[in-house]
Amino acid sequence: MNNSPESDSQNQSQVPDPRSFGKAPNLENINRYREALGYTSTDNPVVYGYMLDTGLTLLIGVAGVLATKYYMISFEDDGILFLGLDITSHFTGENAFIKFTDLEKVTFKGLGLSYTLMLSDGDNTMKVKVNRFIMGRPWQGASVKILAQRYHK
Repeated sequence: MNNSPESDSQNQSQVPDPRSFGKAPNLENINRYREALGYTSTDNPVVYGYMLDTGLTLLIGVAGVLATKYYMISFEDDGILFLGLDITSHFTGENAFIKFTDLEKVTFKGLGLSYTLMLSDGDNTMKVKVNRFIMGRPWQGASVKILAQRYHK
């Protein structure tokens, strides 16, 4: 595991253009896109998260934000699905899936207005920032509460 999730091995050529599903963070759009990828379970916690390259941001300033990777993160029955987003919140098709069986540890710790989701396979750790809430998107706060109860250690 490196600092980004592994690419989904699913045949992406069978999935329609990711941009045709509209923008996230719209839960209906997210669920339609998940279903098109073959993830059909319902009521999964879904959160908006990002991986900020703080070293690059410190080195080159505001332009470093362009190196930030944005995701809709869905906790599926058997793993975590990362749906890649561009800076305008459109789906990019750069998706990844990490099986729970490949992870040694999952933690979700809060500080202020955000949480840090940490995934570890024993050798490497990936950190994702997750906002406690998004204005007009109550499902973000509800999912954050579920994840905090489940993984806050």
